[in-house]
Order: sequence, then C-alpha cells, then structure tokens
Amino acid sequence: MSMLPEAKLDILLAHHASLEAQLLGQVNSENYVRITRELAELNPLIDAVKAYRAANAELAGIDALIADPATETEMRGMAEAERETLAARSVELAQQIRVALLPKDAMDDRNVVLEIRAGTGGDEAALFAGDLFRMYERFASLQGWKVEVISASEGTMGGSTSRATICGSRPCARRAPAASMSTRPNPRSASPIFRPASSSACRTADPSTRTARRR
Repeated sequence: MSMLPEAKLDILLAHHASLEAQLLGQVNSENYVRITRELAELNPLIDAVKAYRAANAELAGIDALIADPATETEMRGMAEAERETLAARSVELAQQIRVALLPKDAMDDRNVVLEIRAGTGGDEAALFAGDLFRMYERFASLQGWKVEVISASEGTMGGSTSRATICGSRPCARRAPAASMSTRPNPRSASPIFRPASSSACRTADPSTRTARRR
C-alpha cells in the first residue's frame, strides 16, 4: 500500500490551524460562514490525520521497547500484543485519509435515484430484486440517508421492481424488492440502475422518515 503524502498532510494541518486562528480575529458574517463551512469539511480529515500520527508515534515507542534487550519477556509480550492493535488502527486511519484526499466529484453532494429491475427469471428474479432493494435500503440507513420509494411493482411471490430516491450527504443507489433466503441469487436476475436525482428531490422531506408511493 502506498505511503501517505506527508507534505500534503502538513499543509492541510497548517491551513486548518490558520482557519481556526482567523475565527478568533475580526471576521464579517460572510467570511465567518465560509470559514466555518470549510472547517466542518476539514475536521474529519484533520482528526484522522492527528490520530494516524499519534498511533504511529506510539508504534515507534513500542518498537523501541520490543527491540531493547533489557525489556522483560512479559513486558515484551504485552508490547507485541499492543503493537498489533496499533498497527491495525494505523492502517485503518491511513485508508480513511486516502479516501478523504480523493478529488471531490461534482456529483458527491447530489441525491441519487436507484431503480432495480427484475430480469427475465420470473418470480425468482423478482424475489432477488427485493433482496437487493433491502440491501441498499439497509446500507442507506446505516449512512443516515433517507430513502423515499417512488414506485414498486409487486410480484406474485412477494418480489418487486422498485424505484427510490436516496437522500444524504453522499449519493447512494437505487433499489429493489425482497428475496427469500431459499432463492439462489443469479447476478442476471435483477439490474440496479443509478442516476443523479433532481436538485429538489428530498429537499423538503424529513430525513428521519421514509415515505412510499406504490402503483
């Protein structure tokens, strides 16, 4: 796995500190809104960078302890166990940082319409489409996104073809109906289709609710 761009992280940390310092001075309302918005966007990344560097600093200390011939056997064993936990944490934080550093797409803040269409497999395809829909719905719920079902065509065995708008801080997907656990999934039995939602989609909806219109 590639190393993180430490120089770029230093620049981001310095910029974040500069923004915080600006808030302590005299700023007009327009600049205040701009700075606080930028800080809100940067804070998760900055927190991850600080935690990543703190974990690596602890790792360096533990490595020195393990390498020291004077370290007792019991203490070395405890240090090695702690090192595994810290190393895993460092890798996890590094991945979070890599994702946060990816260039932002213009569509990142748009809601998404997901349509899941059952294939030519009849009731089995409709059942699988239902399971696929619930999978996306569960994922959106875990992200704190709202799901509004636009339409759903019910099958004879409980499956369906569905369209839904997913609203949140990141775009999601379109979904389909439920499948029984006894159904053997066929990748060709349902097709998820994604597209950006209109800018007004979900704008007035309560994000804690789910509404549905069926036909």
